[in-house]
Amino acid sequence: MKKIISFFLLAAVLLAWTAPNASAQHRARLTTEQANDLLKKSIGSWEIKSVTWQPWLSKFAFSSGAASFRYDDDGCVHERLAIEQPDGRYEETEGLLRYSETNKRFEFVQIDKVGNTNLIMFGKWDPDFNMIAFSPAKGQKHISDKVIWQYFFFDDGSFKKVIRTPDGQGNSIIAAEFHCLQPKVAKSRN
Repeated sequence: MKKIISFFLLAAVLLAWTAPNASAQHRARLTTEQANDLLKKSIGSWEIKSVTWQPWLSKFAFSSGAASFRYDDDGCVHERLAIEQPDGRYEETEGLLRYSETNKRFEFVQIDKVGNTNLIMFGKWDPDFNMIAFSPAKGQKHISDKVIWQYFFFDDGSFKKVIRTPDGQGNSIIAAEFHCLQPKVAKSRN
């Protein structure tokens, strides 16, 4: 009986000791170096497997495309996505991912067709889900104030950009996913 009580007492002490340490890790902010290291995970050329919700058909559309993520002269990550559309044409989007040391947050700057830039999203790191979660910058009239972007980083080196929108009933649904995978390398025959 004493062994059982001692075991439970030891377990309670360990639990009480680890709880503050675990919560302290989640409250810690990323350093600028850690944030930039995280953004470096996206650098490169990627194949995209895309899934987009089509509400008028009540189904998802699957397509492919390509993405490039590269550093620009200002230390930002320049993101360019080219996704094949059902009619065969490619839709391209561009933007800049960066970490603002001053504001202690991630930011996404949209680049329009003529090269104008507009800060549209603010993001924060969520270590529980290994993702950067973005929400619209205040004052952005052209973006719903409920749209969420998420960049998930996976152990295999790939990452996924997920766009969520409100469904009108207080829920958030996936509007699009862009899974960025390393391009397949052709195997040589021996």
